[in-house]
Amino acid sequence: MLEGELTQFHREAMMAICKAAQIAMKSSDAGGVLLYVTDLMSDSQDLLDFACELAERHGARLELLHVIDPEQTPSMPDAQMDNQYRLETLACSLQSPKMETRAVLLFGDPEDVIWKRAVDIKAKLIALPSNGSATERAWKALARRLKRKCVCPVLSFSHFSVRRMRSDPLQWMLH
Repeated sequence: MLEGELTQFHREAMMAICKAAQIAMKSSDAGGVLLYVTDLMSDSQDLLDFACELAERHGARLELLHVIDPEQTPSMPDAQMDNQYRLETLACSLQSPKMETRAVLLFGDPEDVIWKRAVDIKAKLIALPSNGSATERAWKALARRLKRKCVCPVLSFSHFSVRRMRSDPLQWMLH
């Protein structure tokens, strides 16, 4: 019985994620920007595909944002150039005729930088993919702080939730 309850709980959570994303993307004018925050190390293709599908379905531009916190990462120009190259390569790989993709590398406190960028571009949605890495706890705390601070919705989703949505078409409500 407990297993069925967990399955039902996960099903309801996935439907809530889909519904929140759908409402956020439809809440303003056609187009807009989906701000996808990446750490460049653990982006899963499923998570990237989910963000691309969401942006395409709503005629939005997908902006990939990577933030380097100078207080946490030593300043090394070669590493920064490598990050910019990886970010641009990722954006080019996601480009499609239906969706413009842009790569942005910024420096500063991630919470402040993401919030300011979302305001500047009038983001419809901030997507914070959860990757299951060692930094998961810090990533989730960042998502919670952004949800309190940002005007636009902040969607935190995982590889697990995207796979569950795709395995059960009834849960994939974004059409």
